[in-house]
Amino acid sequence: MVYLWGRQWSRGELLARVGRVEQLGGVQLVEAADGAERGVRLLRFATGAGLGGTSVRIADTVTNIGATPCPHMMLYHCNVGFPVVDDGAELAYPAPPGTCVSEASTERYRQLAGPQPAFVEECYEHDMVPDAAGYVSAGVLNRAAGLGVYQRYRKDQLPHHVTWRQLGSGTFVVAMEPSTNRDAGRFDARERGELIHLGPGERRRYDLDLGVLSGSRAVAEFAARSRELVPEGTG
Repeated sequence: MVYLWGRQWSRGELLARVGRVEQLGGVQLVEAADGAERGVRLLRFATGAGLGGTSVRIADTVTNIGATPCPHMMLYHCNVGFPVVDDGAELAYPAPPGTCVSEASTERYRQLAGPQPAFVEECYEHDMVPDAAGYVSAGVLNRAAGLGVYQRYRKDQLPHHVTWRQLGSGTFVVAMEPSTNRDAGRFDARERGELIHLGPGERRRYDLDLGVLSGSRAVAEFAARSRELVPEGTG
């Protein structure tokens, strides 16, 4: 047993949530594959946002360097796992109820449950409401643990948002996916007249912040801001 986030956990409980226990400490056991070190087992340490940091910023520029127009789509697949994702956690979105685009669905899908061996993946599309500056802030919150993970991006750059729920044992994760297009892919976008084409030399800029919420107050304030943006009676 190990004591983490205010309670005792067994090895089995942790493995159902993270797959590999070393993920919890940002340490991974690896083996060198070539060179003089081939076969040597090593510990790889993963760092976060830097000293004292609680967020990272991604700024991507996509440029068509060819001589002819080309189709373009962009999606950020941002996985959130344990200990933020756990029984009782929630999706805090500034959006009306989403549209399910998978065969499996759950009525109260914004409320997360613990690992389930027979869970079938689910996907939902959301029309996010931006703030006055044009930014969308979406998060996964665990009020019991006082933890959360959020993303912040411009709605005019990434007008669509897909949520992937995979709450299986050992595959216990939720993905928040801001995107230029719907979940159905390129053929669907072309049929709808929504497929972007970049001309020769044309470029597109994308900005995405990923951050951590630490403490009950930060989690509660984030949830309150999300609720304020949703039209009354639609959240």
